[in-house]
Amino acid sequence: HALNDGKDSILPTVRNYGDYIHWLNQKDPALSQTFWMNYLSEYDQVAQLPPNLFSSKKAAEITEWGFTLDDKLNADLHELSGRLGVTLSAMVHFTWGILLAKYS
Repeated sequence: HALNDGKDSILPTVRNYGDYIHWLNQKDPALSQTFWMNYLSEYDQVAQLPPNLFSSKKAAEITEWGFTLDDKLNADLHELSGRLGVTLSAMVHFTWGILLAKYS
């Protein structure tokens, strides 16, 4: 909101990703699994875009898409993720989250 109001954004110092991995390795996987199983136990929907978003079909179809990035696009995405200090996986998940928020 600060940037929209023309103010400087004051954010906390970003921690090293290695610190996160170290913290994650200290966690008990069984406890984490139990937490997420309980947290998501009543979530009974598959995350998907509305069925008629990209076509005139009324029924939703579950489809798997595959694609290959050309070398330049792949290099550009890796450069961007490095510049932003995030993984390419994080960028893909971020983008998917934006699409889900916009279309659902």
